[in-house]
This record gives sequence, structure tokens and C-alpha cells, in this order.
Amino acid sequence: MTDDDAWPGGRFPPPLRDDISVELPAAIVSRGGGNSYTSEYKLRHDLGQAHYLANILDSTDDRIASAYFRDVVGPAYEAVLEGVPPLDALTSTDGLYAFTNEDITTRGMGDVYNVALYSTTSDEIDPEWRGRANLLDEGLDWDAVQGEWFCEGGGGEMVADHRRREEFASADGTSTTTTRTTKTTKTTTVGTSAPGVVVIDDLLAPGTLSILRDLLLRNTHWFQTKTPLRFGKYVGSYIDDGLHDPIFLQVAREIHQSMPRIMEGHPLRYMWAYKYDSEWEDGINLHADMAAVNVNVWLSADGADLEEEGYGGGMIVYTARPPSDWTFESYNTDTDLVVERLLRPTDFANVTVHHRPNRAVIFDSALFHQTERYRFRSGYENGRINLTFLFGEMRGGEDGACSSTTTTADR
Repeated sequence: MTDDDAWPGGRFPPPLRDDISVELPAAIVSRGGGNSYTSEYKLRHDLGQAHYLANILDSTDDRIASAYFRDVVGPAYEAVLEGVPPLDALTSTDGLYAFTNEDITTRGMGDVYNVALYSTTSDEIDPEWRGRANLLDEGLDWDAVQGEWFCEGGGGEMVADHRRREEFASADGTSTTTTRTTKTTKTTTVGTSAPGVVVIDDLLAPGTLSILRDLLLRNTHWFQTKTPLRFGKYVGSYIDDGLHDPIFLQVAREIHQSMPRIMEGHPLRYMWAYKYDSEWEDGINLHADMAAVNVNVWLSADGADLEEEGYGGGMIVYTARPPSDWTFESYNTDTDLVVERLLRPTDFANVTVHHRPNRAVIFDSALFHQTERYRFRSGYENGRINLTFLFGEMRGGEDGACSSTTTTADR
């Protein structure tokens, strides 16, 4: 029997075992583990989703589908999870676990892993959504939003705050910074006094938010996991994986049409959603995205964020931008270079936005950003979820018109 025979259809090629001391193939990392590798959190996420779907389908009298997720899918994941070693035993693959032949065949992963086992649509969840005039909140003042983007608005009271500097503070503790604390409302935006960063509360109409959450909780298109020891514990779904229900695209269209000054010449480029491990506290590390405008929306459940002191659960957007002669690969793989050449000379100036459900952060994608430390309740429905739209092409090496102070958007 050949290796391809062991993985039907070649969907599960022979994995690189975690005890082989060679570099993890870049293609595997770029595909989020593909079908050969997984992570402990990805398996737990899929198991939690199987239990969730079993309950949802049972409540709608779809007993056959409910039984499939309860009696077939769930046990398959449970069996594989029992054999996943701790992270410190998976250092050669940055925390990814290589499926064994037994995982694929005997334990059933070949039939259930990274397969669209369940898919519903916005029309099935709410047949009336297409008839609504607006998917975004009707009370938003988009002129004010665009004014903030171009630094035409004001700011708040200046206060001292060093919390956003902890990760990159100097060893002697002498670094200092200032924080502009502001509040947001549904009809205005945070006065950041920073170029190309805007915060909006209650971006989505309540009905829209409910539909998007249901789609992300139910549909089994979460095919990508990141290397936990390098990038953190989260799973991803992308527009080319199945994250393309018409309501997502209509939301992107309305965002684009609502901000003509910002979005001119910047069509939708890409879209993804991420779910984060509530048993972890670090999200995505420092990076920039290859686009002109980034729109990030949190779709987490109300009350899921524990809101503990020191765990903002949101994101940090640094006001430094990569020089035009730096390549995308160089500044997204060499964190030390970014810190020493760009962030430290600006005293780590940033806009820190704490998490809040249905809060959006709109910013220049060339600005370096990272996830704040977070603490969320356990349970499948309580995880931290973000939806991201990328518009246009990146513009590097340009300075904004505003001053670069450190700013915080509170909960």
C-alpha cells in the first residue's frame, strides 16, 4: 500500500512527524496546516462546533443531522484529541500536530476534518434581510467618521498610561508615553488624533449582527489553524474557504459606499474571520496587512469578554508605517527589525482600542498592529470573534497629517 492509498484521494498527504528536526514547510504554514497538520485548539474548536450543531439541529427536529454530529463527528475529534501531545513536545512544528494514519482512518478524521459538513445561508436564517434598507446602523454619522480618518476632528483629555507599552518597553523601565482617553458613541467616532485610525461602536444593525454571528457559529468552513507557538491559538475562515455568504459581501459594499473619501479607488480585496482560544490570552502578533484600508469588526457575544484589568481584548495599532522600500515579507517576519527601526524611534506611539461587541476599528492597513491580551469566558459560543475586510492596495512610506500620540478607546 502506498502513502497515497492511506489518505484517500490524496487529501491527507503523508505528514511530517513532529519528532523530525526539520523546518516546517512554508506551504503548510501558508495553508494554515492544510489537511496534514492541525492544532489542539483547532480540534477543540471543531469538537465544540459539533456539539453546538448537534443541539441546534436537534431543536429544529433535524434529528438525523443532529445524531451525525453527536455520534460520528464528535467522537472522532475526541479520539484524536486524546493523542495530541502538549505544546512543548511539538516545538519542531511550532505547535502543530501531524495527523497519523490511524487518526485519518481508524479514528475517522479523513471523513470529517476540514470538510463543509454543515452550511446554512443568511436567507435561511432570516429570509427578510434583503428587504432592509441598511445592514449598518442607521444612526452612524459617516461624515464624522471620514473627518476623523483625515484628522479633521478633535480629541479627549490627555492622561498618563503605560499599559500599552508593556511588551516593547525598555528593560530599564525608563520609557514613557501618553494616552488620550476617549469615548465612542453610535453616532460619532473616537477622537484619536492619529492618521488613518477610526473607531466606531454599533457598526452593524442588530439584525445584521445576529445573522453574521449565526453564520460564523454554524458553518463548518473553519479550515485554517495557525502555528500556536509562533502565531497564537486561533482558527480562520477566508473568502476563498467558504466565507462568502451574500450578507458578508453586502456589508462590505455598504461600508465601502458609506465612506467615499476613504474608499475611493479601494475595492474589496479580501475577507476573513478568526476565532480565538478562550484558554489562551495572546492573539495575533505584530504585523501589517497588504491593503489600503482595514475594517475590523468584533462579533463576540455580549458578556463573553471578562473585561479583566490589563486584558483589553482589542487591538493595538501603532502609528509607524513601513518605508516604501521594505518588502511585505521582511516587515512581517522580522519583528525585531520593526521594533528597533520603526516603533522605538516613535516611542511606540499607538492607538489602543479595547474590545467591545459590534465595535469596528477602521485603519490604514500599512500601520503595524497586534491583538491585545484577552480573557474570555469558556464555551464555544463565548469565544473572541473578529471579521476583517481588506480594501485596496497597500501604500507604504507615507506619513499622515496628524500628530502621533498614544490613544486609547475605552470599553
